[in-house]
Amino acid sequence: MRPQGCHLPVLSAMTDNDAYVKMAIANVKVMETINELFSMLEGHLRDHSSREEVEAGKDELKRAKFEGAVAACEITALTAKNVGLEAFRDRDILGLLQQHIDYSQKAMEEF
Repeated sequence: MRPQGCHLPVLSAMTDNDAYVKMAIANVKVMETINELFSMLEGHLRDHSSREEVEAGKDELKRAKFEGAVAACEITALTAKNVGLEAFRDRDILGLLQQHIDYSQKAMEEF
């Protein structure tokens, strides 16, 4: 930055114009290097956020697997309970059928 009112001399009027040109070239190279560094930094930041997304996805997958395992256990428990209830129902039905058969046999004997 130049102070206000400070004007640069014309390049041909400078006493050491080669030094000025070298400095201008060096400035351009520095700016190019800074731009490359910023580009590299942006790439690293993109990769970092992608890694975070991958980790979040892994956590979500682990949670889903755990919930799936819990659901499978619940299904197994409910299936076992259902089998037990069906066995009780069948036993009750067989008991009622046996009573009906016994009643029918007594009725036949009395007839």
